[in-house]
Amino acid sequence: RNVIALHIGFENPAEEHRRRKLELCRARRRLRDHSDLFDITTAEFQSLYRMPQHVMVVLCSVAFYASGSYQRPLGQDVNHNLGQGTVSKAVKEVTDIFNHPDVLITFIRFPDTAEERNAMIQRYVYCQCTLRYVDGTLVNIVPPPRPNQHYRSRKGFAALNVLLVCNVSLEIIYCNARFPGSSTDPYIYRNSPLRDALRDAYRESNCCVLGDSGFPHEPWLMGPLSLAPRGTPEYSYTKLHMKCRNVVERCIGVLKNRFRCLLWDRTLHCRPGKAGKIVNACVVVHNFLVARRIVNPPPVFEGLGNDAPEPDYDLDAPLNAEADAMRAACSTYGTCP
Repeated sequence: RNVIALHIGFENPAEEHRRRKLELCRARRRLRDHSDLFDITTAEFQSLYRMPQHVMVVLCSVAFYASGSYQRPLGQDVNHNLGQGTVSKAVKEVTDIFNHPDVLITFIRFPDTAEERNAMIQRYVYCQCTLRYVDGTLVNIVPPPRPNQHYRSRKGFAALNVLLVCNVSLEIIYCNARFPGSSTDPYIYRNSPLRDALRDAYRESNCCVLGDSGFPHEPWLMGPLSLAPRGTPEYSYTKLHMKCRNVVERCIGVLKNRFRCLLWDRTLHCRPGKAGKIVNACVVVHNFLVARRIVNPPPVFEGLGNDAPEPDYDLDAPLNAEADAMRAACSTYGTCP
C-alpha cells in the first residue's frame, strides 16, 4: 500500500511537492527542538559550554555586528544553530545594553576638563595643539516607511549620516548616529553638542580639531585651504593638514572592516532608530578593543564614502576673521594648530 501511495504521489507533482514540503517542515521543527541552545536548563548549558547563556547572547550579537549577515543564516551557522527570532532578540537585547547611558559615557567620552584635554592634545612638531579629528560617514539602512525622502543620501541610497571624532589611537570619543542621510556634516555639527564642546575646549585649552573643507569656518575647527597655489605656505599647510587628518579616515575604515554591518555594501534591515543604536554598539566594542590593544584589522576605504561637500562659511564674521588669522599663522610657520 505504501508503494502504491508513493507511486501515486510521483504521478501527482503537486501532491508530491506538498508531501516533501510538509516532511521538511517537520524535520526542521524536530531539529530546532533538539538544538536550540536556549531550550535547555542553565545547568545543562554551563555543562556543555562552560559559560552562562548570556555570554552566548553577547557573542551571537557581536558576530552579527562583525559579519553584517542576515540573521537567519547567521543563526543557522554550525557554531550557533539559532533561529532568526532568537538572533533578533539577542541583537536587540545586547544593543540596548551597549546603548545604556552609563555604558556610552564610559566608552565614548569626550574630554570635559582642561586636565583631560591637555593629556589628550597631540603636541607633535608638525601638529601642535590638535585635540582630535572629525569626519562623517554613511551607513546603509533599508528605507523606512514613507515619507522617507530625508533618509536618501546624496549617494542615492537610504542611510544614516554618522558624525565621528577620533584620536591618533583610533579611539572614537564622539559619535552621533541620529541624523538621516540627507543631512550634511555641517548641519549635524551645528545641531549637536559637539560644537559647544569644541568651542569651550578652544577657549579653555587653546586646542582645536581638524576637519575637511565641508565643515564651517571656525577657529576651533580647522580645515584645509583647497585652492592654495602649489609652492606657497598655504599649500604646505594644506598638505600637512591632509596628512594629519588621514587618521579619522583610517579610523572609519578600521571600524567598518571590524564591524562589516556598517559597510556600504551591507544594509541594516531595521528602523533608523535601531540602526543608530547598532552603530553606537559597534563604536563601544571598537573602543573596548582599542583600549586593550587588540590588533586592528586593515582599514577599508569605501568607494562610496561620504565625500566632503562644498565649503560652508555661513557663520559670524568675527569667527571667520579669527579662523583666518589662525590659518594664516599656521601657513606662515608650516604647521597645523
